[in-house]
Amino acid sequence: MVLGRVRQGRAGNISEVLQRFLLAKSSNQIHKTIMKRYPKHGSKVYFRLICIFFVLLVVIGSFSYGFAQNTRLIIEQAVVCESIRDFQPLNPGINFSIENGSITCFTRFDAISNDTFIEHRWYRKDKLVTEQKLALKAPRWSTYSRIQLREFDKGPWRVEIVDSNDQVLTTIRFSVTE
Repeated sequence: MVLGRVRQGRAGNISEVLQRFLLAKSSNQIHKTIMKRYPKHGSKVYFRLICIFFVLLVVIGSFSYGFAQNTRLIIEQAVVCESIRDFQPLNPGINFSIENGSITCFTRFDAISNDTFIEHRWYRKDKLVTEQKLALKAPRWSTYSRIQLREFDKGPWRVEIVDSNDQVLTTIRFSVTE
């Protein structure tokens, strides 16, 4: 005995079409499926689905672009100094004596959204000497790297502070002298 037939509402039909839309292999298959399901208004439904798809792409793309923009690291302090004590730079400057024996690059970051890393890239006379990968933890973090000085290390230097996307955040220039 048949008591009655439950008719799906429009939302049920559209969700089926969306499922087929996502599982289909080509736009021809999608169009054929819609035309079968909706012989009178198939072209309108197809057009609406394509519009919804592109709107979703734009919204998701905008969201991810905005999110990527907001994750840029903010350097609170970046200096080259003689040493570190109690996580504070001692004697920051731009000219250092070779007699110090070492030089330290200190960086402090604010508003770190996710744990990440940076690199300190040390250059002498525009030639890469060393790069040191350093971890950063949310929400604030300070870190440093150090190099040992040798007699032939006199001259112009720079340290590039680079984020995990290989973008230079800042460059610190200094000299090593007698």
